[in-house]
Amino acid sequence: MDNQTMSIKNRWQPTSCQIPRVLFVGDLLSLNQWQSLTCMIHKSRPEAKYNLVKIGGLSELKFLEYDVSIMLSRNAFLVDIVLEGS
Repeated sequence: MDNQTMSIKNRWQPTSCQIPRVLFVGDLLSLNQWQSLTCMIHKSRPEAKYNLVKIGGLSELKFLEYDVSIMLSRNAFLVDIVLEGS
Protein backbone atom coordinates (compact mmCIF):
# COMPACT_ATOMS: atom_id res chain seq x y z
CA MET A 1 0.00 0.00 0.00
CA ASP A 2 1.49 3.37 -0.98
CA ASN A 3 1.41 6.52 1.18
CA GLN A 4 -1.39 8.13 -0.84
CA THR A 5 -3.68 5.13 -0.34
CA MET A 6 -2.87 5.05 3.39
CA SER A 7 -3.62 8.76 3.80
CA ILE A 8 -7.01 8.36 2.09
CA LYS A 9 -8.03 5.45 4.34
CA ASN A 10 -6.67 7.05 7.53
CA ARG A 11 -7.86 10.62 7.04
CA TRP A 12 -8.15 12.84 10.13
CA GLN A 13 -11.56 14.42 10.68
CA PRO A 14 -12.06 18.03 11.78
CA THR A 15 -13.34 18.98 15.23
CA SER A 16 -17.02 19.15 14.29
CA CYS A 17 -17.12 15.58 12.88
CA GLN A 18 -17.84 12.37 14.76
CA ILE A 19 -15.08 9.78 14.87
CA PRO A 20 -16.32 6.27 15.67
CA ARG A 21 -14.82 4.39 18.60
CA VAL A 22 -12.74 1.36 17.75
CA LEU A 23 -12.71 -1.83 19.78
CA PHE A 24 -10.20 -4.65 19.39
CA VAL A 25 -11.18 -7.92 21.06
CA GLY A 26 -8.65 -10.64 21.72
CA ASP A 27 -5.86 -11.58 24.09
CA LEU A 28 -2.22 -10.68 23.43
CA LEU A 29 -3.09 -9.38 19.99
CA SER A 30 -5.06 -6.52 21.54
CA LEU A 31 -2.22 -5.62 23.91
CA ASN A 32 0.28 -5.61 21.05
CA GLN A 33 -2.04 -3.49 18.90
CA TRP A 34 -2.51 -0.98 21.73
CA GLN A 35 1.22 -0.74 22.36
CA SER A 36 1.97 -0.33 18.65
CA LEU A 37 -0.73 2.30 18.20
CA THR A 38 0.39 4.36 21.18
CA CYS A 39 4.04 4.15 20.07
CA MET A 40 3.17 5.26 16.52
CA ILE A 41 1.14 8.21 17.79
CA HIS A 42 3.88 9.25 20.22
CA LYS A 43 6.48 8.94 17.44
CA SER A 44 4.44 11.28 15.22
CA ARG A 45 4.32 13.95 17.96
CA PRO A 46 7.26 13.24 20.34
CA GLU A 47 7.05 16.74 21.84
CA ALA A 48 3.39 16.31 22.86
CA LYS A 49 2.73 16.10 26.59
CA TYR A 50 0.99 12.95 27.76
CA ASN A 51 -0.08 11.05 30.86
CA LEU A 52 0.07 7.26 31.19
CA VAL A 53 -2.11 5.91 33.98
CA LYS A 54 -2.52 2.25 34.95
CA ILE A 55 -5.23 1.30 37.42
CA GLY A 56 -5.83 -2.41 37.80
CA GLY A 57 -6.52 -3.82 34.35
CA LEU A 58 -7.09 -0.40 32.75
CA SER A 59 -4.30 1.51 31.03
CA GLU A 60 -4.94 4.97 29.61
CA LEU A 61 -2.58 7.08 27.53
CA LYS A 62 -3.87 10.64 27.23
CA PHE A 63 -2.35 13.25 24.94
CA LEU A 64 -3.14 16.43 26.87
CA GLU A 65 -2.76 18.99 24.07
CA TYR A 66 -5.19 17.12 21.81
CA ASP A 67 -7.59 15.85 24.50
CA VAL A 68 -7.27 12.33 23.08
CA SER A 69 -7.23 9.17 25.19
CA ILE A 70 -6.35 5.65 24.15
CA MET A 71 -7.44 3.06 26.69
CA LEU A 72 -6.77 -0.63 27.11
CA SER A 73 -8.98 -2.69 29.39
CA ARG A 74 -7.53 -6.08 30.23
CA ASN A 75 -10.37 -8.30 31.41
CA ALA A 76 -10.78 -12.04 31.57
CA PHE A 77 -14.45 -11.77 30.55
CA LEU A 78 -16.14 -9.87 27.74
CA VAL A 79 -19.51 -9.87 29.51
CA ASP A 80 -20.66 -8.82 32.96
CA ILE A 81 -21.07 -11.66 35.41
CA VAL A 82 -23.98 -11.20 37.77
CA LEU A 83 -24.06 -13.42 40.83
CA GLU A 84 -27.57 -14.24 41.89
CA GLY A 85 -28.53 -15.20 45.43
CA SER A 86 -29.71 -18.75 46.01
